[in-house]
Amino acid sequence: MGYGCTSMRIERNKNGYEVTVTDPAIVAANEKSRSSDGPSDWKNPDVEYQFQTKDQVLAFVTAAFDKALPEEEYSSTFDKLAKDAAKP
Repeated sequence: MGYGCTSMRIERNKNGYEVTVTDPAIVAANEKSRSSDGPSDWKNPDVEYQFQTKDQVLAFVTAAFDKALPEEEYSSTFDKLAKDAAKP
């Protein structure tokens, strides 16, 4: 995931909650497709999941946090420098 577009978003809706996460596998496939000479098979990497309760959301977010928001992914030297500067 070279361009650092991972995210996780939680929204409340009529039926409970919606959690949207960036799927790293789809991002990787998009990058691979973009770098090939053939036609691009780009897919939206934001995947939505529906939950009825806050406890279900928290269980999912807890399990998915490190995969959806990997600590070691930085798209540029400046991102790494900013992370290092923010360390206590």
